[in-house]
Amino acid sequence: MYDILHEKLSIIKTDRSKLLNEDFVMNIFDNLAQELPPFADHLEYIFEMKENTTIDDKIKVLPAGLIQCELFYPIHVENQESTKLVKKLADDVSLVWINELEDPKKATSYHLSSSEGKWSWGQTPDVKKKAGLGKQATNDIAESPFAVMKEEYHKFGAS
Repeated sequence: MYDILHEKLSIIKTDRSKLLNEDFVMNIFDNLAQELPPFADHLEYIFEMKENTTIDDKIKVLPAGLIQCELFYPIHVENQESTKLVKKLADDVSLVWINELEDPKKATSYHLSSSEGKWSWGQTPDVKKKAGLGKQATNDIAESPFAVMKEEYHKFGAS
């Protein structure tokens, strides 16, 4: 994931208009979504299904969709007026993010293939990549409130 983010930030650094390009931004992690159906399901849920009620309790809205629309097609004057500034700062902001990702004092640098990070995808042997297929993405089953119950449920033969 860090490799993908680093690559896309590098593109934004050279072409600042990409930061406000809906197709580019909304598809940054498209390759991951194609490889990981649960991630694709999550994105679909967040952007197309997760509803919240408005403050006045009158209607239900898709909050991520509202944010997406306001970012790429702003209707609020202050957002319309800030578009030029956002484009102007895009290369600086992307450079700051890239520097943060590459900073050898930070754990993110260990995950970057471009920095030959020791935990990066590029440094991971194929045998380890294959061994990780189908495994839980966390070693802490307590991360989810119902994880222990689910783990026990599956451990004892229920599906």
